Amino acid sequence: MALTPNPSPAQLRSDLSGDTIYPMKPTVYIETTIPSYLTAWPSRNVVRAAHQLITRQWWEARRVDFDLVVSQLVLDECAAGDMEDAEARLAVLKGIPILSATEAVGTLAALIVQSLSLPAKAVNDAVHIAIPSNVELHAYRQCGKPRPHCDCV
Repeated sequence: MALTPNPSPAQLRSDLSGDTIYPMKPTVYIETTIPSYLTAWPSRNVVRAAHQLITRQWWEARRVDFDLVVSQLVLDECAAGDMEDAEARLAVLKGIPILSATEAVGTLAALIVQSLSLPAKAVNDAVHIAIPSNVELHAYRQCGKPRPHCDCV
């Protein structure tokens, strides 16, 4: 059997023999910062502008290499604020599967907040960590900065 790492849609349709193995794409949790950076006006802050640029480059060139997922919390946060901006953020996420927030997610989020003595305003941040931690993901994309554990950028 042959291993084809990045098959084209035509290859997938034409290979009905079962002689080729197509590996699954890594799964990446998209946090609220990503659609925010993608849809915001370019920042005058050099660091933030760099994060926006890196995020756009990754989104345009690399997102197809991954199975993207979000949570209802991401959708709720993207829906907040100015209606026009919210619609733009939500449009970026349209069609991306939504991970469920289970009881285990709530328990883990509470444990994160308690063990790190985080303020109440950090509960949503703990939930953002807990949701993808409840499933096997290959990367957590919080912003456009490269991470040592992630070669997405």
